[in-house]
Amino acid sequence: MKKRKSWLGTIILLILIGLTFLAFFRGQNVGQLIEAMKNEDPVYITYAVLAVIAFLFGQGIIYRFMLAVLGQKTNLHKCVGYSFKGYFFCSVTPFQIGGPPAQIVLMSKDNVPVPVASMLVLVVATVYKVVLIVLGFGLIIFGQWFIRDYFTTSSVVLMGVGLFMTCGFCWILYMFMFHPRLAKKAIFKFFRWMERRGFMKHKDGREEGIEIGMSRYTQTADFFKSHKGTMVILFLLTVLQRVCLFSVTYFVYRALGLQGESFIKIIILQATVSLCVDMLPIPGGVGISEALFANLFSTVFSAAVLLPALVLSRGISYYVQLLLCAGYIFISRYAFAGRRRKAEENGEQT
Repeated sequence: MKKRKSWLGTIILLILIGLTFLAFFRGQNVGQLIEAMKNEDPVYITYAVLAVIAFLFGQGIIYRFMLAVLGQKTNLHKCVGYSFKGYFFCSVTPFQIGGPPAQIVLMSKDNVPVPVASMLVLVVATVYKVVLIVLGFGLIIFGQWFIRDYFTTSSVVLMGVGLFMTCGFCWILYMFMFHPRLAKKAIFKFFRWMERRGFMKHKDGREEGIEIGMSRYTQTADFFKSHKGTMVILFLLTVLQRVCLFSVTYFVYRALGLQGESFIKIIILQATVSLCVDMLPIPGGVGISEALFANLFSTVFSAAVLLPALVLSRGISYYVQLLLCAGYIFISRYAFAGRRRKAEENGEQT
């Protein structure tokens, strides 16, 4: 059943990708598109790929920082693993709901108490969304001229819907973070669901352990409420992390031999695309992201290079990211697992 659902999700994602590319390539001169992409500057394309890697490592650094603040012993390698695996499951699940549960399970396997891991993932996920909320309200309050010059009516509507949904989602996360009873019920239901679906084996005493561990959950929530400096650092690190991903479009812009548009303008436009699609029930925002890119960036890229820019920007920021995460999962599952088995065997022999 588990494998069947996994394959079904993959097939749906591939169908969405196929339909999206058919829609955008229909009526286009593929030869001209390939020629335009051949002339790209490989140095800037390399910068774009490195920006994606920095984005993925960024969340690993954030988890390493937060776990250290909470007094949990871990290392950067494991935290980067949480990031790669989390973003992979976010990319292939509706509403990006697959990542946080996977990260909680991984942390629990590394001896991070489930209540602490749950609170940490909730806080990081909330701040990740809050960055977009700050941008959205910043544009509404201070950037009316920017909206008038670069946004169409449809993109304004989508931004409003995205902002509303993101605010609502953050409110739900806030309720889970600072209302322990609600969080406890959710944790119990989550693990029972994981056991029913075969993602985890039943373990006697798990629920009793969670019951006892809820005191840690409350303590962790109180810690974040009282340590505002830590939250400010988390917010700034998250801003830098998200800028890394948004900068992919700027590097693509330069790779196509273009200049004149500011880095800040391109970052804001790309962040708006993310704000509009982050909460849509479509894996990776496939289809909508591409349409919004073509809409918002028509003022940045000329008609001749808009499609190559879309293919490169979306290809690197989403599909390359997906491949990097999948590759990391494959390597960690087989290569690292083999090393662990050898280490365990050597340990048993000694």
